[in-house]
Amino acid sequence: MDGLDAIESDYSRLQDVQENLWRKTFAILDEMIAAFDEVAEPTLGMRVQSADASTTQSGGTLSVSGLSIPQRPTPPGTKIKTFVKRSRDEVVAAQKDVHVVLSKLSKDIDRLLPPLESPGSVPFCNPPVKFDVELVGKGVADHFFRNGQFGVGNAFLREAGIDEGGSLAKKSPFREMLTILGDLKKRILGPAITWAEKHQEQLEERRSNIAFRLHSLEYTRYLR
Repeated sequence: MDGLDAIESDYSRLQDVQENLWRKTFAILDEMIAAFDEVAEPTLGMRVQSADASTTQSGGTLSVSGLSIPQRPTPPGTKIKTFVKRSRDEVVAAQKDVHVVLSKLSKDIDRLLPPLESPGSVPFCNPPVKFDVELVGKGVADHFFRNGQFGVGNAFLREAGIDEGGSLAKKSPFREMLTILGDLKKRILGPAITWAEKHQEQLEERRSNIAFRLHSLEYTRYLR
């Protein structure tokens, strides 16, 4: 249980440092927006003040009223660059905390679970099951048949060296299904109704009312 307790403690610590990283990131974004606004407001005010300034000339002297000239202010770009560099350092430091805790959690898990390659270990990820190439190949071929690509499915079986005899019985339902779907798109309900009546027992077991709905649609079509 000591190993599980260590993993639980590391996971809780990981959640805390991740939450701290998120809070710090969002706080920095808010501060950055405020810093941009703070830099933009004086610049805009200076432009308005310069536009409203009136100049008058009297007795050969030029007087400028309503305009104050600041004494070499700090360039806005310098303030923004300093803030961005400080914010980047803070986020990088918070990310390092996350990586440290994540690395410790990974090591604790490795110590608790035996290596999969060691003798006597439990094969969690790779159970000793033989890979059935023929079964997988037939599944891929069924996918092609379901989409109406019968030629592609047959070619796949031949290339894989799988007997096509068992696939013939599977292709018939797919052909029937595709034919019925094509008729439904043309508002031809007869084949679908025939299929529903033929498979009435299976539909009742699944509590499907498709037969009733098809008959209702057919009746509505006759009324029109």
